[in-house]
Amino acid sequence: MKKYHTRFVRVVVGITLILQIFTMARVFAKENIIFKDIDQSSTYARSAIVELKENNILKGDQGYFYPQKTVNRAEMVTMLVRVLELELKEGLDIASFKDVPTDHWAFKYIEAAHREGIIKGISEDTFGINKEITREEIAVMVIRSLGIMKEKMDEEVHLSYINELKDADEISTWAKKETDIALAFGLMEVRKNDTFGPKEKVKREELAVIIYRLFMSNEEIQHPALYHAIVNNQKPYRGEIQTSLIYSITDFIRDIKVVMEKEEINKVNNGNFHLVSKSILKDRYSFDETKTEVIKVDDVLYMKDFQEEVWLELGNYPMDSFKIDEAILKNYANYWISNEGEVVLEGTRLTKYIIKLPLEDAKLLLPLEYISVFDFMAEENGLGMDLEEMEHEFEFYVSPQNEIVKIGYSYNFLLEEEGRDMLQIKMGMVVAYGEVGTIYDVKPPEESILIIIDYGEES
Repeated sequence: MKKYHTRFVRVVVGITLILQIFTMARVFAKENIIFKDIDQSSTYARSAIVELKENNILKGDQGYFYPQKTVNRAEMVTMLVRVLELELKEGLDIASFKDVPTDHWAFKYIEAAHREGIIKGISEDTFGINKEITREEIAVMVIRSLGIMKEKMDEEVHLSYINELKDADEISTWAKKETDIALAFGLMEVRKNDTFGPKEKVKREELAVIIYRLFMSNEEIQHPALYHAIVNNQKPYRGEIQTSLIYSITDFIRDIKVVMEKEEINKVNNGNFHLVSKSILKDRYSFDETKTEVIKVDDVLYMKDFQEEVWLELGNYPMDSFKIDEAILKNYANYWISNEGEVVLEGTRLTKYIIKLPLEDAKLLLPLEYISVFDFMAEENGLGMDLEEMEHEFEFYVSPQNEIVKIGYSYNFLLEEEGRDMLQIKMGMVVAYGEVGTIYDVKPPEESILIIIDYGEES
């Protein structure tokens, strides 16, 4: 067996918060399915555009998508009908709307959506085919298309989402319930300034994201409460996130055990946050404690140097690191998931789910410390492991409001050789969401020193 212990300790000690913060995931599209102007789309929308193009929901115009162009009502309905796979009836010779004649390119799509009760005209006989569509109109069409409107209308709707918006009174009465449900189901999002923008026109790239979410929801979803809780996790978050990590490596041959413990408290206000953490690395002969404090305000990251007692400005950091990666939603239908029933945590009734993920998907939920351990294990061919065959078990605790309250993870690997214990690796993680809705006033430090770090370019 290789002398893995020295290397393993080096991996543990070498992990820093800087690496954790600046680890970024990128979406690469296949060259043969992207539009010629895909580079003009915003990063947040690119994967949705590619997926919809690949599934023939977006067609484009001579290879161009025009992501920054606004959408009219005819274009919206066309995308909606394609994603719902509604029947396009041939031979219709009577038009429901006078501004959509039978020879219009969108006639079949509009008739199909009208037949299913998804759309109405701007008047009794006029559809408003070239009228630019607004966000509240999209919310109404999307919710009607899901077929959940009647079910929700039969219940008492408290409008818990839109009542928190600064522009709630600007949402038309006829769109309030649908808008609230669209936000609750994660199909649409609140703006960063706590507004919805009901009368705002919509760009094609923004609509692509909404249609993609509808596309994912249109299939029969296992354990929909958990699915929608993960969708809700994509929304801007206000509150506190507490993370506890512990892992240990035991070398039974050399009688060596290394333990790492980490406690982290993060106060989050949308994209801004103030993080304080303490890490302990210990073995039989040493004990090392490290404190970390990080602030992010308006996409600028600051880190405290405790040795010099100064704040360092690390530059632009646009990512939101508190959302579950959307790839989990994309692969959701393929996972083994079990509803374990109700549990009570701190006086609150929650539903517990167990979800098993392959390693590559598990990495989307794990901290860099654990990912580095698995990368090391993959390099150690002599350990006799097939990491790709291992499933990783996570516990999700979901509230009645379809919000994730807690995520738990544990892993225990024991390497044996000829009936003898050789190496054991244990990992544990708990992420708890609390003080939800609390608005923390996250401010930059009064003084900071600007430094420039060259992290190199990804190959």
